Amino acid sequence: MKTDGKFIIQSGGITQGIQKELGLSNQECKQLGSIWTQIINEFDDPNNMQVSNNHSDKPDKSNNYLVHKEAVIQFSKACWQRIVNLVNNALHKNIEVEDNNGTQSSTSVANQNPDLEEVDLAGKVEDEKVEEYKRHCQGFVENAKQILINNKKNFGLTQNEINYINSINYESIKYGSARWDKQAGRIHINYNDQNVIEAFNNTNSDIPLKPDVGYFVKLILHEVKHADLNTNQNTQSEERACEGRALKLAYRLYANADDKDKQKYNMLLPDSRNKAHRCIMLSDLGNGIEIDETKLEEYLNQWLIDCGYSERLEIGSTKYKY
Repeated sequence: MKTDGKFIIQSGGITQGIQKELGLSNQECKQLGSIWTQIINEFDDPNNMQVSNNHSDKPDKSNNYLVHKEAVIQFSKACWQRIVNLVNNALHKNIEVEDNNGTQSSTSVANQNPDLEEVDLAGKVEDEKVEEYKRHCQGFVENAKQILINNKKNFGLTQNEINYINSINYESIKYGSARWDKQAGRIHINYNDQNVIEAFNNTNSDIPLKPDVGYFVKLILHEVKHADLNTNQNTQSEERACEGRALKLAYRLYANADDKDKQKYNMLLPDSRNKAHRCIMLSDLGNGIEIDETKLEEYLNQWLIDCGYSERLEIGSTKYKY
């Protein structure tokens, strides 16, 4: 089904309106559980939801988002997309979001299994390349999520970490590949990491391979560790802990994979800032059976420099030395 995030309250409140708009059964709503809290957090901002014909009442936390029958709800396009993503990911549905004029703006690819090698982007304009990249990366993220959930015992992932993995949503901002949002209680996957886009489009000779599912396994593991620490401070020690643990677990997945699957887990690790410095493969950090702690530390030291974390004050601060 397709939806544009604008509807009229027939009965009940906003959550009942969302349920009806998305065509969810009562059983599906029960399955969502804590997802409803995340959905409410999405529209707990006057910029994300407009309400008219509501008897002059302004729905917010103070009145438990009071709406009356015949009230007209209009979510912003970005907010509604995030809500639909939450529902799609939790229920494995494929609800599509449209603009208000009925043209399709975004499609969930939660159940797709893309193969980057089959994608020919050579003849596409730059914007189209990026949009193609986003759609395929979103598919890889969904695959990576399932791999992590299937390996939660092997990786020692807590239920809280699994909840964070299930909370992942998609957006496009200019500050890197992923981040943990403490206030919103979820992980964002951001697609404007220029280094990864260049890898995907084969436009940087220093990056020999395209990112595969293993890249996103490591990426999610890093942010999940931030989420579990629940500090959101990004000190040197926290970044080292998050990246080190993510690499160790990703290497375990690579080392135990069948020969036919090894390459997709042996993801490239592009430098975040110093693109000309090097491009290291996961396999370079160990002997194929276990990771080498010395090589890991060498990589982490350089990675902290490349990402700018070496310039940060250490104790509970996001300020810089200079």
